[in-house]
Formats: sequence, C-alpha cells, structure tokens
Amino acid sequence: MQLEFGKENKLKSKRAIENIFANKKSFRNYPITVHVNFFVTMQPELKFVTSAPKRLFKHAHDRNRIKRLMREAIRKNKVTLGQFLEKNKVGLHVFAVYNAEKEVTLENIEISIKYLFKKIENEISTETSIKN
Repeated sequence: MQLEFGKENKLKSKRAIENIFANKKSFRNYPITVHVNFFVTMQPELKFVTSAPKRLFKHAHDRNRIKRLMREAIRKNKVTLGQFLEKNKVGLHVFAVYNAEKEVTLENIEISIKYLFKKIENEISTETSIKN
C-alpha cells in the first residue's frame, strides 16, 4: 500500500456513504468521529470521506484546511490499517467528521486517527472472530 491519498482512496459513491450511516458503527476520539462500514471481500479496499461541518467553520477556507489536515493524517497512518485489511480480506469505508470548534494541530489529529484506526482493527477482529 502506497503512502498516497489518491483517487483510489476517495469514497464518492452515494450508496456506499448511505450504507456507512445505515450500519451505525462509529468511534469517537477528540476531535474526530469516524463512521465505518466494513465488509468481507476478496479484493480489500480502503476508502475515506472527510468532513468539517459548516455550522462550526463558516468560511470554506477553514473547512478546506481542516479536511486537508485530516487527509494528511490518514495518508500517513493508513498503511498498517491497509495491511490488516488485506490479511483479513475485509473492505472498509470510513466517513471522518471533525468535531472540535477550534482548529487543532496536525499532531493531535494524527494521534486521534491512530487511536481510531486501532479501535477499528479491534472491532473488525471481534466481528470476524464471531462469524468464524
């Protein structure tokens, strides 16, 4: 898995995004909440959507900066999650929402993303062990 956040990592399908919220699996660690949908597949995929709410950040340039920081943190830390998904033959769609009212540093966002990725791995491990 490459350290890029390219087209293949962006989730654009409206149906896939609706499935994320229909699944109702979410994890929270300040300042980020992630909603996830994982599924068993022979060709594992890892796709993300990032969001910063307009009610918290009125200016588009602020929302864009937050989303850029989140994508950078995801790009740096997705390798271990991607390897875990390949090993377990699981696909994952993630909708990440920034919840803090003030902008935090990239380091804080990275810490949060790492923690949330570990929680996702633990959830997938328990779900797949129950099914097997």
